[in-house]
Amino acid sequence: MRLASGLAAVLASMTLAAAPAGAPLEELPVQRLRAGECALFLWTRDTPARRVFMALQTPAVARIQVGGKTLELPRVSSEGQAVFGHYPVQRYAGSGHELTVRIETDVRSGLSAGAVAPNATIEHRAAGGWETVIPAAGLIGCQG
Repeated sequence: MRLASGLAAVLASMTLAAAPAGAPLEELPVQRLRAGECALFLWTRDTPARRVFMALQTPAVARIQVGGKTLELPRVSSEGQAVFGHYPVQRYAGSGHELTVRIETDVRSGLSAGAVAPNATIEHRAAGGWETVIPAAGLIGCQG
């Protein structure tokens, strides 16, 4: 009993850095594409799924929502073969945030002007040093 109360006192005296409140990336409002634009949209794999990421091919920017504000982050690098202007690995940075997005794309027959991204991850690093990996899925869609 004495060990338990001593352990409780030690644990109570520890100070841990607080994790950021709420979801690291908030749900984006509806996004509209102009004629000729292609975009990658990613949803979280939780229930209910939330649309937390959108990237345009031109200009090469990502949109996320943090703290109630929609941010545009420029793409700073990419790797691999592009599918409708989007690469298997894309990195974005700006406004105190860094994102690494990894996608697997599947151009399916019967699907025109786009592709499915059944497996994806969003690695989000915030200015405070927190890093979150978000499992995701989505699609690339182009407006005719």
